[in-house]
Amino acid sequence: GLPESAICVQRFDDSRNSAIHITYRTSLRSSSMREPRDPLLKVIFIYYIHNIK
Repeated sequence: GLPESAICVQRFDDSRNSAIHITYRTSLRSSSMREPRDPLLKVIFIYYIHNIK
């Protein structure tokens, strides 16, 4: 089977991808409602970008 570390990385990738999808859907929803962009969204993206390295 796969090494334990590979399984952990795969789980991390899955959760990271789902987080991006949720954020993306949220940004789509708020822009379709013509609301100002959620500042929290920027924080999430900045947090994500810093952690991807």
